Amino acid sequence: MIDNDISRFTEELLRAWKLIAEDRALNSIGKTAPEAGTKLAPRLELYLECLGVKQDIHSRDPVRYFVLGLKNGEACGTAKFPSIRYRRACGLVVNRYGIDGNDGFGLPQSPSDNEWEIFRGGADQVIHSGETLKVTQLMQRGRNLDAATIRLPFPVIRTVNTRWLFDSVTFQCEISAEGVGAVNVEKPILEQHVSWSM
Repeated sequence: MIDNDISRFTEELLRAWKLIAEDRALNSIGKTAPEAGTKLAPRLELYLECLGVKQDIHSRDPVRYFVLGLKNGEACGTAKFPSIRYRRACGLVVNRYGIDGNDGFGLPQSPSDNEWEIFRGGADQVIHSGETLKVTQLMQRGRNLDAATIRLPFPVIRTVNTRWLFDSVTFQCEISAEGVGAVNVEKPILEQHVSWSM
């Protein structure tokens, strides 16, 4: 069929098919193909990225920001009904303005209990293989190490540099999806010292 229809099956098309087939073969070396009818399970992991220290728009104090999300492994099943909950005791709080600053969240925030902040996806929230879903932005407030020694006159007529400490914390969370049991994850977050102009 290909030999008899060279206008439809051009040399460029055949070479592209060959490259795709070679790439697929190279990527499958050492991997076993799933049996017919076998459904691959998702492999969810915690995604926690530090965005650095920025000024809080209300207090003008420095705040350390993080992006909280879920990452699904490569060559695995789609994660349906993804969920993540984390312990409030770690000291990280949800930024009420969401992931994008416009009240957007990657997963809906569920009613939380005293101990946990919960984000749970419905039927329309999925994480495909190799994808990362950013859920929300978290904030950590620091401590002003110079607060007891600095008295600013009113009105403030000069800039004062202060030292701030963001404590080390252990971030504890539980992640899950349909067909996958809940996985407990702990991630240490190191302390950070910053100098801040007030």
